[in-house]
Amino acid sequence: MYLNIQRISRSLSPRKYLKSRSNSEDIESNRKLPLSARCPKGQENNQRNERISRVGSVKLPKTKIDICPSLSNYQVHLLKNSWANLQNKNINKDISGCFQVLERISSAASKSFNSALKTSETDAKLWQPQIIIDHTSAFNKLLGRIISNENGVDEELRRLGAAHVNLSEKYGLGVHEFEKFGEIMADRFLSKDGIRQNNEVTHAWCVLVSTIVDYMKAGFESELRLRRRRYSISFTGEV
Repeated sequence: MYLNIQRISRSLSPRKYLKSRSNSEDIESNRKLPLSARCPKGQENNQRNERISRVGSVKLPKTKIDICPSLSNYQVHLLKNSWANLQNKNINKDISGCFQVLERISSAASKSFNSALKTSETDAKLWQPQIIIDHTSAFNKLLGRIISNENGVDEELRRLGAAHVNLSEKYGLGVHEFEKFGEIMADRFLSKDGIRQNNEVTHAWCVLVSTIVDYMKAGFESELRLRRRRYSISFTGEV
């Protein structure tokens, strides 16, 4: 059986500076851009933000998110503060809304969610086809661990991406769904009060979302290549 999954070459890595958010037209125009076009370049922004973080009498303590090395100390502080505020505003509703939009626009995602298979005990750390409420709870916890810079989240993101290859065989789920979910999540989070008014927080969230998507895509594509190789070897041996 050949896994017919189309590779998507479009990267979600940060590339361009965000347009000014001084008026509603700029905000709306940014919403129409792909996620990769909304994220400013890290190096130039970091130099400016490091200067900002030193302004005033209080110097911010050092903090970082290892999977997002382009974020400055200042941006990480803003990201952590905005995440704490979101926790007080029913963030589960927003995360669930992202999955619901993906379910509506992608038949592969819809079929996967509706399969509602439960995670086996042996694969408790890997996501299997689950209903949206399961994904919402797990993704909320995962975001918190990433923002807290917990060790090992990079490998877990890859494993989670790899676990979704099972859905490619039955429902046609591919990297396109990961990218669409990232764009949906960016639309929802970047429109939240406390984020959309501040370009630095917007940048931090944009980088975080694109990084999460890239790690999961990498895990998915790596596992897909491995399975294709195994199938090819197995098929050759049977001939």
